[in-house]
Amino acid sequence: MLHLETDGVRVEHVKSNDRFAHRILIRCEDRWLPVLESVEGTAADAWPQSPPWQQIVQESVGPNGEDVLLGVGLSGNGHWSIAIDRKHVNGSEGSTSESRLGLHFDNACKISKGADFLGSTWQCCEGWAIATWTPGQVFVHNTSSADSTALQLDANHGFFHYSGSPPNGVLVLTPSDSPMLVKTHRWAFVVSRIANYVKICSHAAIEKRERPEVRPIEPCFLG
Repeated sequence: MLHLETDGVRVEHVKSNDRFAHRILIRCEDRWLPVLESVEGTAADAWPQSPPWQQIVQESVGPNGEDVLLGVGLSGNGHWSIAIDRKHVNGSEGSTSESRLGLHFDNACKISKGADFLGSTWQCCEGWAIATWTPGQVFVHNTSSADSTALQLDANHGFFHYSGSPPNGVLVLTPSDSPMLVKTHRWAFVVSRIANYVKICSHAAIEKRERPEVRPIEPCFLG
């Protein structure tokens, strides 16, 4: 199983039919708990719900030999690539959180014709649900315990969308440009573990009310 982790979060890739599916886990005490799992397409999908990672390898890069995961995939008229590495996340404003180490997912897809869909799609694992979300930030919390530990996702390229359909909703990150544009599209985010999500999410909700939405987001429903 190919994986990469920090003290608080971990990603695991597992072969599923003709591609690698993945899940994102969080450390709770001495255990790794799955929080999000990718929603995959099939070989019949020209533009699948998540990138079709057909090859994933672990490499050491940079002067310090830091581990990264690199992946590529082909489907329809698209060529996907990804790099996953460790990245520091600054503490959220209005909270006591200090800088912490997260995992950075940097996706790209070069297309030769307009696409029906580009992006990454996840569903919450059992016991987890979306606490709050904006196009730029998502918090996923544990619904089955009083533990305030949560998963935080910050988009640095693209926008999050959320559909609250049962059982636990579907989370999507898409590029900021229309997938009909013939170009190389990019979407990226950092995922990290936080210990005080209640305070942070309350602050985020206040900010969302006080600031106008920069880009209207329609609910995302997958057929």
